[in-house]
Amino acid sequence: MEKLPFNHHIIKNDIGYSLNLSGTTIDVEQWEKQLTQLPPLDLSTYKAHIQHFKAYRNHYFNEYGYLWVEPERIRLAGLWLEHAYALVKFLIKKNKKAEALDICQQINQIEPDDERTMKLIIKLYNEMGNVDGAIRMYERYKESKDAMN
Repeated sequence: MEKLPFNHHIIKNDIGYSLNLSGTTIDVEQWEKQLTQLPPLDLSTYKAHIQHFKAYRNHYFNEYGYLWVEPERIRLAGLWLEHAYALVKFLIKKNKKAEALDICQQINQIEPDDERTMKLIIKLYNEMGNVDGAIRMYERYKESKDAMN
């Protein structure tokens, strides 16, 4: 039997088996802990916030259709989006529109049908003078709305 690279114990119980991972580093727990430990968002800390935002690569167990994952996936996605929108709002307020647009585009990669992000991208493209980009995003937004109806 091959030894796994972490401490584990398989426990038989009344309903089947469970895996005890005590002492094991779990990336999603680290991500959430680091999120709660970020300093308040200001000009001296926003790059740390961006770095943490970018550490979120995709939704929890996104590639699997496990029903038991859904509540945790929704909770973590909510934390991520809340942080992302606070970051975008801060960047827009500080006139860092290119960085705000970059965050919005990264949100859009993970949440391609998020209406709020699409509207922000259109707004930022317009404010930055990228009319073609705004039109492309508006057309995509319209297609998404039409598909829902």
